[in-house]
Amino acid sequence: MNDTTLACLAVLEDEACKLYEILMDKSERPEVSLLFDEILQETRTHRELLRHASNILGQATLPLSECEKSMGSFFSHSIEFIRSIKDQVLKGMPVVDAATKLVQFEEDAASEEDVTLTYVKPQAAMTTNTAIKRILTEIAHDEKNHAEILRLAVEMSRQY
Repeated sequence: MNDTTLACLAVLEDEACKLYEILMDKSERPEVSLLFDEILQETRTHRELLRHASNILGQATLPLSECEKSMGSFFSHSIEFIRSIKDQVLKGMPVVDAATKLVQFEEDAASEEDVTLTYVKPQAAMTTNTAIKRILTEIAHDEKNHAEILRLAVEMSRQY
């Protein structure tokens, strides 16, 4: 675990926020938009908590390019995928197709949820700061829940 892990995870959460904002705005079904908003609100909270935790631990804030170097290909692949889906939705891809790709990515590869879990769990185990440990444990729990919410969004989008 390097000394910028939490700061870089905040960058990843920021990229996810941008995607979920677009999915929420582009969703044609209000109830599906609400599900994306749930993920978005939690992701925003994760971003801010990770930023705060990284500040407490004295971790430097890095630009995305430095985080990609520091965190490796698992992190970079997730960022690239998030940006790709965001760009495709902005170019007209139906939200249900984007959500389906996110679910498939979750199942097949390194989703944002997987990357966060990969780095958050060890960081939580390593820290002696009880507050940070609790926050990281809750983020890990939320990330698992996000995958379930995405599956529900896909299911609901296909009902009509």
